[in-house]
Amino acid sequence: MTAVTIYERAQVHVEADPAVRADALAVAGGRLIAVGNRDDLVAAFPRARRVDLLGLPVFPGLTDAHIHVIGYGLGLLQIELRKTRSIAEAARTIAAGAAVWRDGPWIVGSGWDKNIWAEGRFPTRHDLDPATGDRPAACSSKDGHLLWVNSAALRLAGITRDTPDPPGGVIGRDAAGEPDGLLKEAAAGLVRRALPPVTQDQREQAALAAAAGLHRLGITAVHNFTGTTEDTPAAFETFQRLRARDALTLRVVACVPEAHIEAAASCGMCTTLGDAFLRVGPVKIFADGTLGSQTASMLDPFEGQPSNRGIQIRTPRSSTS
Repeated sequence: MTAVTIYERAQVHVEADPAVRADALAVAGGRLIAVGNRDDLVAAFPRARRVDLLGLPVFPGLTDAHIHVIGYGLGLLQIELRKTRSIAEAARTIAAGAAVWRDGPWIVGSGWDKNIWAEGRFPTRHDLDPATGDRPAACSSKDGHLLWVNSAALRLAGITRDTPDPPGGVIGRDAAGEPDGLLKEAAAGLVRRALPPVTQDQREQAALAAAAGLHRLGITAVHNFTGTTEDTPAAFETFQRLRARDALTLRVVACVPEAHIEAAASCGMCTTLGDAFLRVGPVKIFADGTLGSQTASMLDPFEGQPSNRGIQIRTPRSSTS
């Protein structure tokens, strides 16, 4: 018989009926089997292990319906820019981070958001160069659809005024036509290909760091939407490795990027394949960019950007395969 654990002296909030109040719950085999009065549950399961929750509240776990787990975890291990409120502050944060991680070949950061910066504009390589010098630097925006790089990174990637925009991407340029250090959508791949590859060990560390951070927020399940360089289809292999050694504490529904759908199908993968902790989910298809990065495909130009109607990555007549 599966062992039962009773968690008692709790404030249990029942999702189906918020009016219901209980002070205990019983769990067996990783599943909730009963919620109710402590004395009733103890009587029903007299041999159960009992855990005192000291009056703490208990809520159903939350599910994040769209997240990049590996990318989020790697961001926790990189220079964190989410709290910066100006380009100047971001540059100072990057300079400080570069000093701490001075032995790495690249300076890597993530999380910046132009929409909350005091300057009210996008950053350029001229903002980043003084903070990074001749060491290549690449900092991803909060939504992952923009990459802010310095002059050294542009040189290393071979991006010049003569480099054409790749399909589904735009190389930001200044008034003279020179690359300005802002790479939109698929254009970010021109630099990301030059970054040191993420190792399997780093992916596992990132997944574990992400899980710990998500659990602190009450998130116990995720829909993982792969598709960016930091969060590649190799993420599924990472989840499998963690699951095999019972280290995967998140319940993961993993999507399949459109570019890999044929390979997935040839292996017999299909939606719902897997178990309670790791299973295959939907296919991810990019149609355009995002509103936050002002790359979403629009009927009218973005305010203050008369030539910017966004980036159309996929149309009914195009394919990313």
